Amino acid sequence: MTIAIEPVLDKQHVEIQPYMRLWAAVFHRGISDFCTARAAGENDGRVFWFYDDRAHPGSFVWLCDLFRIAPDVARSAVLKKWRTYVDKVELKEQKKWPTTQTA
Repeated sequence: MTIAIEPVLDKQHVEIQPYMRLWAAVFHRGISDFCTARAAGENDGRVFWFYDDRAHPGSFVWLCDLFRIAPDVARSAVLKKWRTYVDKVELKEQKKWPTTQTA
């Protein structure tokens, strides 16, 4: 599953600064790790990171602030994308292993 993260650029800069690329990678990895944990039914630090409302360097809220994204909007988008992905996987599995009904 891929979720695009488009940082809002300062109009004075033509290209993304290297530190923004680094933080975008951290943000992407955190979201990916959250989705992996959620898919496995785990409730660990990866899930805590996603839902934690504290703002400190590297936290979900701090990264949202860095990219000028409202944390609630980002969470909703991730959860919606994740749910769509899970639904597709479940549909594939149903087609792969059709259930048989007995009378």
